Amino acid sequence: MSAGGIQFNYDSTDNYRHQILNYWNSNTDSRMDFNIARSGGQTPETILSVGYGTNVGIGTTTPNAKLDVSSS
Repeated sequence: MSAGGIQFNYDSTDNYRHQILNYWNSNTDSRMDFNIARSGGQTPETILSVGYGTNVGIGTTTPNAKLDVSSS
């Protein structure tokens, strides 16, 4: 469940935006995601997630270790 956050807009069209969003789930934990839209009109992509189980994920929102780096 998203619980709000901060959005940074490059211009008034929201075409270029970055976000810091909070998520909370009473059954698991909470986390904070850092999202970046790499081009105009694109949905921001999560590049860093901090929280669940005190873990940090790069490229994943469900890190399974203190530092979990996922790449394709």
